Amino acid sequence: MGIEENKKLRKIKIIFILQVILVILPINVALMAGGYYLFEKEQERIKYMGYTEYDLNKQKMDYLIAVYDIYIPEYKNAPMTFFTDNMYNPDKDKYKFVKGESCEEQIEKINSLLFNDNDGRYECTRESVLKYGFNENNPITSDWVMKHPYDALNMLMVLPADEPGVYDAVAEYDRYGIEFFWSEYASVFSYD
Repeated sequence: MGIEENKKLRKIKIIFILQVILVILPINVALMAGGYYLFEKEQERIKYMGYTEYDLNKQKMDYLIAVYDIYIPEYKNAPMTFFTDNMYNPDKDKYKFVKGESCEEQIEKINSLLFNDNDGRYECTRESVLKYGFNENNPITSDWVMKHPYDALNMLMVLPADEPGVYDAVAEYDRYGIEFFWSEYASVFSYD
């Protein structure tokens, strides 16, 4: 083999390598761009995914704490950093509810107000609760609330309307957070 043939073979190899690079490079760029797009889409989905299997947002979880004392332990222990720490946690739908110390007492107070209150102040709420099948003989239970958090909150949404100043309390709660809400308006939801 002569020098000319080596140069010719070398030239053919270089051209082949350049052609391969020119074909593979755009495919690589397209795959990377597609992968980045899918990654961003998945991150966006996770970011707006709710907590627990019931897909609850912060407001719903806060109302569950305020009304029923049912919560996610990790959230109650670190409410200020919980959402930033878990914003991109793909397992945030695996969190589980627990009952707080006053859960049964709160639910007992709600049942008492709804079914033993004879002055008619909670008639609208009583009608709402009856639609879910609850009555004097079948009271609301903490187990039911834990399995049906949306329904548990929806059926009592009429309840605050009966109590003066609660709309202001909820607005303050949304603005300042759960600690302020409890310190300023605990009596609203304590039903004493």
